[in-house]
Amino acid sequence: MTVDTTRFCGSCGAARESMTLRFCRQCGAAFAPTGAVSVVPSVAPSAPAPFVVASLGEARRRPRLIVTLLGLLGNATYAFFWLWMSWRELKRIRGDASMSPFWHAVAIFVMPLYGLFRFHAHFRTIDELNAAARVPVRAGAGLLTLVFFLVLGVLYGGLLLSAAAASSGRAAFSLQPLSLVVVGAAYAYIVGTGQRALSAYFSSLSGVTIPERGHALEYVFIVLFFLSFSAQVFIAFGGTLG
Repeated sequence: MTVDTTRFCGSCGAARESMTLRFCRQCGAAFAPTGAVSVVPSVAPSAPAPFVVASLGEARRRPRLIVTLLGLLGNATYAFFWLWMSWRELKRIRGDASMSPFWHAVAIFVMPLYGLFRFHAHFRTIDELNAAARVPVRAGAGLLTLVFFLVLGVLYGGLLLSAAAASSGRAAFSLQPLSLVVVGAAYAYIVGTGQRALSAYFSSLSGVTIPERGHALEYVFIVLFFLSFSAQVFIAFGGTLG
């Protein structure tokens, strides 16, 4: 069967959302010149499109343990950084100039309701890439969005309880020690699971090697985040016991 590959991807069959797009948003393959007609292959090509290879020149598979530790100890600070960096990599893979990594991450943390939709879109994009590449690993956009929603509930719930206690003049029972651990564990799960799925996609690419390695600054920030996290827990428990 032949299809117009100016309107559909000749590699994965995905529809071309705009005639201004030069590359498929699903797999990164280049669209055929206007008017060309070709056969859509029944299986995915063994090697990625040249555009995908070029776009991943600076990418790396971050070790999941390092990402998880940074998420646990760095909380929202590292989660913001990871969402920004991984969205930048996804932008390069898809060749979508409309994707804005920095403002995407800002929207997730600054606008809670809209941020939930952007958060879901982030991990849905990773899942779609893995599905197109026939990689069985998934980030699980729905579950991760639920976890993020619960994190927001813990954070905003603690603020509301503190405000209510302050207005009534009563001392509030502090949930800060528990919330620090719960929120840290949630962020560790989010970024660790997301990195696992993204690294699985990188590993599926033939014709290009994406190294798995940590960065020297990541080890430095693990130490700094550990010291900061320990101090926060100590102060929180001291305030509760006091």
